[in-house]
Amino acid sequence: MVNLIFSGELNISVQKGDFVFATPITSQSGYDVPAGSFTGTNVFVGIVDSVDRPSFTIVVDNSSTGIVPSSGDYISFAKSNQVNANSLKGYFAEVTFTNDARRKAELFTVGAEIQQSSK
Repeated sequence: MVNLIFSGELNISVQKGDFVFATPITSQSGYDVPAGSFTGTNVFVGIVDSVDRPSFTIVVDNSSTGIVPSSGDYISFAKSNQVNANSLKGYFAEVTFTNDARRKAELFTVGAEIQQSSK
């Protein structure tokens, strides 16, 4: 496990199970750029094990990679597309539409992308 301690608030979206990447940064002509080339190399560090927002700390399980980011590396994260799908899941949904206008309104269409989560 490796503790990543940040100097400010953590991204609101980071959560347990996210993938963590590190990009080494260097300074060229007064700008911070990815080390080695302008395209940069994202290195997979591990998977977020826990997030402690009050202390600005993310604990990453790096047991499969053994990689420990250096101080000053750019840290990014990505969501698992298996866990964070775009559509609603479940057996039923209930929706209420309210017209607060003083005049009559017409609803042309309503759509939803829904997947059944289990059988």
